[in-house]
Amino acid sequence: MSDLSCTATTCTRQTGHGQVLCTPCAHHIRTWLLELPTQMIVLNGSTQRETVGAGIRQGTRTPPLPGREDVLNLLGPAPWAYRLVDPYGEAHADQHGPIPVIGILHAWVRLVCEERRWNPPQPTIEANALWLADERRHQWIVRQPWVGDYHSELDALIRMVRATTRVSPRRRPVPQPCPRCDALLLTEVDHELYVGCGGCEARFTREELALGARLTWALLNAA
Repeated sequence: MSDLSCTATTCTRQTGHGQVLCTPCAHHIRTWLLELPTQMIVLNGSTQRETVGAGIRQGTRTPPLPGREDVLNLLGPAPWAYRLVDPYGEAHADQHGPIPVIGILHAWVRLVCEERRWNPPQPTIEANALWLADERRHQWIVRQPWVGDYHSELDALIRMVRATTRVSPRRRPVPQPCPRCDALLLTEVDHELYVGCGGCEARFTREELALGARLTWALLNAA
């Protein structure tokens, strides 16, 4: 089968091997899902409004919300039928403001359960995120025709969560030459399963890099 364009709206790569989503975009989806439980710890700790230096407002009849509205919206409940864009392209225009995280995740969990007859997880953000990130389910999801919409929604979701928590994954250089191109351009990112090379764009597990380092050390000692 000939190469196809990746169905992620933000990607211009070709997929190859008949895939509908390229390998980097598929990897990003799983990384975002694995990041969400950590972000929820920060989000749950951010519910209270900042009051330092705030004066008392006079003459208002409306009591203030008990916490930050943007955080409460993200953490709040959602109608189980919600999906911003369903897998067949029908947009829901009646949604306003931040969409609760559980609403987005559970809608995709429900779709997967309907198509695969898998048992759903517990109704929490963390359980839904890790359920979708499970390797077996993830590998099935990224081969479905609607995975482009799935990628777009999770991309928008993680951006919104990061903007609210003000916590983004850190990128750090890896002091080791790339096993493929020998360039010193390896970097690792929080929550990422692979270390990437900025030169040849290859990706390696940490075990592969450790093996490469041992082989390089053995060759240097043998020289």
